[in-house]
Amino acid sequence: MPMSRTTVSKYMTKNVDYISPNETIFDAAEKFLRLKRKRFPVMLSNRILGIISRVDIIAAALKIRGNFHIQ
Repeated sequence: MPMSRTTVSKYMTKNVDYISPNETIFDAAEKFLRLKRKRFPVMLSNRILGIISRVDIIAAALKIRGNFHIQ
């Protein structure tokens, strides 16, 4: 296949790990550590709602604990 015809589908990850919007911040944190990922899509009913990162999870955990104020 010529380079100009090479598509993303040839290289994409097909079985994507994701986080449900109903998971707790701490369950999500465990998934980040266990799977060693920096970001996950947030999905519901096979629809991508957004993306969450490790930094988002840390900020949320600190906010829940009351030691961090997002500006």
